[in-house]
Amino acid sequence: MTLSISDINVWLINHRKRIEFGDSICSFAEISYRAGISRQTLYAILNNERSEFGEVAQIRLSRVIQEITSQPDYQVSRMMRLDFSGAAPRIRFGV
Repeated sequence: MTLSISDINVWLINHRKRIEFGDSICSFAEISYRAGISRQTLYAILNNERSEFGEVAQIRLSRVIQEITSQPDYQVSRMMRLDFSGAAPRIRFGV
């Protein structure tokens, strides 16, 4: 399944936040290398400077994101969020 540009952008923003919080996850350089795109392209997507890029690059980046998120160690995060979906607010950890 290919992710939309906006889904990729949201994932990259959350990934950057996880890096800032000190999670032991792959760098943007590694993501761009694995996807076969330049870091400049990756950062342009992250900063909403590019609304489109090649379909092949989008497919590659989607696959890399899916590979990374499927790894069990990626599920562990130091990020905390509030979940208001239930009857009472709950504290959740992870993305």
